[in-house]
Amino acid sequence: MNYSQLHGLGRPDAAALRSGSAVFALAQKSKFNFIRAIVTAGVLALVGAARANDLPVLNSGHTDVGVNFEDGAWDLHVHAEEADLEFEPEHVVLEVAGHAVQKVSSDPRFDFLGAAGSPIWVLPAMEQHDLLFLGLGTEELAPGLFSKDTVTLTLKSVTGPGHFMLYHLDPLGNPVVSMNSRDGIDASDARSLTAGSHTHVHWAFSTPGQYRIGLQASGVLAATGETNTSDVAEYLFEVQYAPALSVTRKDTTTLAIEWLSREHHEYHLQSTTDLSSGEWVAHPGVDPVAGTGQFITLDVSLENRPRFFRLEIIEKDSQPMNAPIP
Repeated sequence: MNYSQLHGLGRPDAAALRSGSAVFALAQKSKFNFIRAIVTAGVLALVGAARANDLPVLNSGHTDVGVNFEDGAWDLHVHAEEADLEFEPEHVVLEVAGHAVQKVSSDPRFDFLGAAGSPIWVLPAMEQHDLLFLGLGTEELAPGLFSKDTVTLTLKSVTGPGHFMLYHLDPLGNPVVSMNSRDGIDASDARSLTAGSHTHVHWAFSTPGQYRIGLQASGVLAATGETNTSDVAEYLFEVQYAPALSVTRKDTTTLAIEWLSREHHEYHLQSTTDLSSGEWVAHPGVDPVAGTGQFITLDVSLENRPRFFRLEIIEKDSQPMNAPIP
């Protein structure tokens, strides 16, 4: 059997999660000088997301939600910068990779994201090579068309399994929230954009699955003083799930094994002292754990010999992980 070694946070290949199987294992080495995560072929079956009409998927690289107004008409689109391609909002899927998940900070300034310690999937404002780098672009919007060269992008709807938030950090690190469906959607869920500009923000989602995010552009025409408003454009997002398995040394006698769970799934911690034997048993003293949709941590004792841990995941019903977008 071939093993693909990942150090630190376990990040399985996204394609394998969508179409194949995976088992996540942690290796505890003698003398505890290092701990590593490994991913192997195995028994975890995950149902892939249904993507209408096999739409193209953007999952990395510099990309913008583009806003333009030309010949008296609005043009809201998706611009893949590196490929120099433009898509209609409903003709491309913007993917939020499973490893974009993180824990909501205990800092009360970030309470708008949810309860401290709960999972949140974030496309960050700073570029990361393995995540979609999604911005807001008005480079094509000619100056002088709108009063103060300003237009407004307003959140009109969120269809999906969870909440959507759009925010940025000010120079002092304070979050400035532009859109937040968690407290309802109204006229305050909006972001001002300057003609000929480009900016990056944090795109946050509370739950994996598929979303339709309805956005609408508007502005006061400089020539007439009248407000001109676009139709609502629906952008398609797919937020992936991955267990995000990690292991840390809790103290001199204990390891903490942590992963992101899903509801309707059951987790079995197994272990072996010999990978070549292929024999895995339920780890002593650890009962099966029901998924909650939250991070789960198990404490296990350190030993003076190598031991490998495997997390077996069993889906408890036939409901797909990501139901098709209505």
